[in-house]
Amino acid sequence: MSIPGRLAVLALRPIAEGALPATAQTAGEAAIEPVKQFLVRHFTEQQTLFTDSLRCALDRSWKALEVALNGVLWLRQVANPDDKSVIDLLKSFVQQTEPEISRHEGRRRSALKDLKDARRKNYLSMPAVIADSAAPGLADGVARYAKFTDPEQLRKADRSALLQIGNEQKQAGYPHLAAVLLPAEGEPLLTVAARYFFRQAIETGASLAEAFDFAKREESPPKIEAGLEGLNEVLTYHARRLEVLLGNVPRTIIEPPIPALILKLEQEGHGAAHAELYQTIDDLRRRFNLTHERVQPLDSYAVHNVIDHKQILSVIDRFRALPENERRNRPALLNAIAQFELAIGDPAAASRDFHFAAAFLNDSAAKAAVFLNAHRAGLLQQDYTTALSDLLEAVRLDGRRVATFPVGKYIPTRILTSDEFSTLYLCKHKHTSARVVVKTFSTHDLQRDVDDVFNELKALDALTHPAIIHVDDCGYVDAAKRQRPFIVTDWFDGLALDQYVAANGPLSVDDLAAIAESVASALEAAHAKNVLHESDGQAHHRRRLRAALGGQADRLRSRRQTT
Repeated sequence: MSIPGRLAVLALRPIAEGALPATAQTAGEAAIEPVKQFLVRHFTEQQTLFTDSLRCALDRSWKALEVALNGVLWLRQVANPDDKSVIDLLKSFVQQTEPEISRHEGRRRSALKDLKDARRKNYLSMPAVIADSAAPGLADGVARYAKFTDPEQLRKADRSALLQIGNEQKQAGYPHLAAVLLPAEGEPLLTVAARYFFRQAIETGASLAEAFDFAKREESPPKIEAGLEGLNEVLTYHARRLEVLLGNVPRTIIEPPIPALILKLEQEGHGAAHAELYQTIDDLRRRFNLTHERVQPLDSYAVHNVIDHKQILSVIDRFRALPENERRNRPALLNAIAQFELAIGDPAAASRDFHFAAAFLNDSAAKAAVFLNAHRAGLLQQDYTTALSDLLEAVRLDGRRVATFPVGKYIPTRILTSDEFSTLYLCKHKHTSARVVVKTFSTHDLQRDVDDVFNELKALDALTHPAIIHVDDCGYVDAAKRQRPFIVTDWFDGLALDQYVAANGPLSVDDLAAIAESVASALEAAHAKNVLHESDGQAHHRRRLRAALGGQADRLRSRRQTT
């Protein structure tokens, strides 16, 4: 069973205990199968809501561990007066749960590093949907609690499950995280938090409350209960701000404001009309750190849970209820609504509203910013044709401020691929007409200075080998501020390896040997110059091979992402 699966079983133990009287069973081996069948029915009948609530509970339990590991010293270092309300809500939780390891800086940092790396790789997250076929497995794990007859047996079962989670984390390369899961004595925080947050999901959702009304109400230890209540309020209403305080969301690059997109100025221009709606939207933007007019890469991850999602949808519905002529006269408000749509995972609606806002803007800078936002929405829904058109329109209107690479020198013809960190464009060099690949990337997820990356690319470019990608150019669009970095490489026409295999079947032994020989030769050449291949798996633009499969250009396209 996976780590999320084991933690899900721990979180659902009160349901197993409550299922015993609901099925007229007595604790023991004979109760396992009847309880399992009872739970399978309930899990599948409420599948979507049950899965969403369980995922949210598990994610929040890992967040609780992260907050506890940051400890009291972290809270004391938060000096911004605007964060006082959040700190006050967290204070009790941190004071009561701060583990011994958090007082030892080296071990604390190691555990936090493990936790953040595991989360980035989705190693701790439960799948978005539990299929009908998976429900019996989860129900079987939960039902096994029905065989225990006394609290000490239940406690030992909990600790055994947590020990298994720790062992799996050690095997996955996270020994420091494993070390903080199981305290020598007392209730493990991860288990307590998982049960508390799922209990909250049941008690606050009418459908779940009715479906799982048989669940036993298991109170958290008294000293932790109040702290968890404060943390739950922060995660419900200030989740984005907490991520900023924890250092998980980078400081947004401060850009000159665009008057035509400032909500307050637009609202003042309309007098008192819909002032309350403007204020609500402005408050929500602050809560989710969306106060910038231009979309940032992590905006699509701003809303974390069902409660926030519903609140955003309610505000969007209120805006939609306005007469069309009033919506047309409020492009700043419409731009904010489209940002919300990105934040809740609806890039198609966001793209539509960004275009709608652009149509009623006269200011070229504002219009360009909104088209750039539409470009980002197009990338997220992989509508690359529209995304490219939006980028070119934004550059036409205000290229100096919005161009993500030197579009005048490298003329884009199509977008090859994109993720939240980087985008690859197939371009034609203005003077030579040569086809090249231009990669733009966000600096927010790089763990090294961009200049260091560029220096490594220069070292790589010093190698002359047919299977190693050639770097033509790299730099910043805004060199003075070191913003909007880009890289230009050769273009190899053909299929990517996975595309080739999908179309033609597995490689023959001879083809595989030829490719392996090409890659090995490239690596040997790189190592001879002390250039080492690196793959840490943390971010898309840092885990691609530097040595490309360039020798099979008629069939294979190089994996070109080379940072």
